[in-house]
Amino acid sequence: TVDTSSSSSSIDYYSRQEKQQLQQQQSSSSSLIQEAADDDDDDDDDDEYQRGLITIGGITLLFASNSPALHAAFTSFESPPPVLLVNAVISILALVGLVFGGSTLESNTRLPSSLIENTTNNNNNKSLNNNNSATAKNNRRGGIELGVWKFLGTTANIAGLALTTASHGAFLIQLTTLIVPVVQGLRGVPVPRRVQYSVGLALTGVFLFCTTSSSGGGDAVTSSSSLGDALCVLAAIFYATYDLRLFEWGKQVPARELITTKIGTQALLSVVLLLAFGMTETQDYYTQMMMVVTTSSS
Repeated sequence: TVDTSSSSSSIDYYSRQEKQQLQQQQSSSSSLIQEAADDDDDDDDDDEYQRGLITIGGITLLFASNSPALHAAFTSFESPPPVLLVNAVISILALVGLVFGGSTLESNTRLPSSLIENTTNNNNNKSLNNNNSATAKNNRRGGIELGVWKFLGTTANIAGLALTTASHGAFLIQLTTLIVPVVQGLRGVPVPRRVQYSVGLALTGVFLFCTTSSSGGGDAVTSSSSLGDALCVLAAIFYATYDLRLFEWGKQVPARELITTKIGTQALLSVVLLLAFGMTETQDYYTQMMMVVTTSSS
């Protein structure tokens, strides 16, 4: 009996030892798997961060070239095009590009994880509320609101660039990047101290830049250029409002639907504004261009 009890105790002891070792191995394996997953997540985050920087850099380059290109359109020709015509053409081209190239761009662009999650949630909400007219109405309202802000900003920007210099226009439009953190701070969003200092220095630089006279080696300040500067500042305010509202609507409405409604609204308003206030000037410009073409061909 003693021998049997001793054998049973030994077996139980070694069984417990094997079970503990197995649990330790499983725990170690789980830890290794978790560490590998965390490393993959970190790598994905780094890749997304790098792609984000490249994207922002490309957008900055395109946006920075916008002001000189538009200003050149108004100053490089003997008969500059009407402001409202340029505004309508730009908006229509954006809409055409979205209609014919939007799906291709979307299918070949890798979204960051945050946008994938938002898109999935939006699609789930859309499927759950497929018959809910209130949801569809709310989505349209978001796109229309953003389209109005972008229309106001683009119109003021183009009108300002027709009156002021390209350097002033480009510099003043960047006020958008200063207005947004200021508004966020006023709304209670924490703004880092270094960003606050940067905003203060940048505003001081904008003021000095726009009040530089020709005697100081800068561009001459005239009533026309002052009006152009004011319109560019107004455009920056509209653009900043657009950015702030886009941050809110982007959480609620699928990206493609939001962009399509926004650009469609902007194009529609631009065409209506041209038809209401710019047809006479556009017809005169067309007549002048036909005369130039006829003179050149003869």
